Amino acid sequence: MKNIKKAYFLVVLLSLVFISSCTKDNEPSDPQLKLISFEKDVQPILTHNCLPCHPNSGGMSLIPGEAHSNLVNVISTNYSPRIRVVPFKADSSVICLKLHGMPEYGYQMPLNGIPLEDEEIITIEDWIDQGALDN
Repeated sequence: MKNIKKAYFLVVLLSLVFISSCTKDNEPSDPQLKLISFEKDVQPILTHNCLPCHPNSGGMSLIPGEAHSNLVNVISTNYSPRIRVVPFKADSSVICLKLHGMPEYGYQMPLNGIPLEDEEIITIEDWIDQGALDN
């Protein structure tokens, strides 16, 4: 009788583990888990909103093909030793502080333009928090 209870417990336990590990179509259940692509999601935001002033302004080119290497792990020219984009740390990245208009980081970007939509800023922050990949 003891072995039957152990076997039953094991079957129930394995069933629960199997069921909890399944997800519909292997997609993340949380939309926040969507992997952000630099090329497809972030670069278009930079091109539309930032490139007019940053084709190479302040030593920071945001031209497609150059933007990633000019942002990630690069010391900010005006806010040294702060880093423009710190992978996994949007709240420590100068770009986010500028987009939010933090007074100690000068004018809100884009300068003399319309601030980015919340969704655009969240996309950039999520990309950074996901490691600021060049994808």
